[in-house]
Amino acid sequence: YTALSYCWGNDSEVLLAKALKTENLESYETEIPWETLPQTLQDAAVTTHRLGMHFVWIDSLCIIQDDDNDKVKEIAQMAQVYSHATLTIMVNRAARASDGFLHQRSPPLGTSNLLFRSPDGTEGWVSLYFKHEFWYEEKSKLDKRGWAMQEHLLSRRTLEIGTYMTEWSCRKERGLSSHSDGWSTDRLTRGSGSPFQNVTWK
Repeated sequence: YTALSYCWGNDSEVLLAKALKTENLESYETEIPWETLPQTLQDAAVTTHRLGMHFVWIDSLCIIQDDDNDKVKEIAQMAQVYSHATLTIMVNRAARASDGFLHQRSPPLGTSNLLFRSPDGTEGWVSLYFKHEFWYEEKSKLDKRGWAMQEHLLSRRTLEIGTYMTEWSCRKERGLSSHSDGWSTDRLTRGSGSPFQNVTWK
C-alpha cells in the first residue's frame, strides 16, 4: 500500500464533510463516492493504481473523524502506517486538498536545453540548470509541518511531488525527475549512516 502525506489547507471543512465518520462508516466500507473526493485524494488513488498497488492510506478516509477513541488509537499507529508503507506520496505542491497534483507543470526556472552532438555523430540534449534552481524547491506548506517531517523520516520510500520537480528517495538513493538516473546518498551526506542523520526541523 501507499500512504499519503498532504495538506488539508483551507479545505478542512469540505474535506471533513466527505471524510470517514460514524454516520457513513458502513457505506464507505462498501464504496467511497469518487466524485466527492478532493482532487489530491483522487490523484493519490490514481497514482497508487498506476504503480500497481491496490491500497492507499489517507488520514481523512482511514480515521473516523468524529470518534475520539478511534483517533487516539489510529494516531498511536502512525509510525507503523508510514514505516510499513511501500511508498509515501508527499504532495509538496498542493497547499490544500482540492489542488491535486497530476496536472501539467512548468519546467524549473533557469533551465536551458542545448542540442549536443557527440564525436560519433549521435545527437541529444543537454539540460543546464542554475544551481539554486536545480537543488532548491521553494518551501511548501507541507515542509512547514512537523507531522509531515515525521512521516518523511518514517517512510522507507518517498515520492515528493514539488512545484517544478518530482523527487524519489529511499534509504540508498535519491533522484529528481530532471536527474532520472538517480544518485547514491553517499554523494549527498557526510560519513556513513542514515541519509537523514543531519535533518532538523524548526
